Amino acid sequence: MINSLFKFIEHFSDKSVDETRTDEEFEALSDEEKIAKLLLDGDRERMIPLVESAKDRVGADKIVNEILIDAMKVVGELFGSGEMQLPFVLQSAETMKATVDFLNPYLTQKGERIAITNSYLNLGDGLQGVGVVGHWNWLGETKFFG
Repeated sequence: MINSLFKFIEHFSDKSVDETRTDEEFEALSDEEKIAKLLLDGDRERMIPLVESAKDRVGADKIVNEILIDAMKVVGELFGSGEMQLPFVLQSAETMKATVDFLNPYLTQKGERIAITNSYLNLGDGLQGVGVVGHWNWLGETKFFG
């Protein structure tokens, strides 16, 4: 069994990925589409520099309240349909948390504050995870998205 795995790895070891096409497709996207894609991909390393430059053009409030929330809904739908597995859901949630933490100083403060809570998710079949996105307002009410 181990030998089969090593043969499989060796077979693909000299293969390369043509990232030129992928990068060209990515660069052709709008800032909003790039942010959503990076969240779906769980790509925290590329997300922060992107939102740092896009926050003035797109707006920090729009990034958090529309783009990220909508993208996390897609993550939830993909997970629910079995198209995305739990580790990738958690990676997207961690990317969202890091992005919201970065954008928090730039958000409009109208008596409300965005917060990411570390709550447990009941995923069925005895599985649990963390990383629920929540919105906390000054009245102490917590709303959960997704």
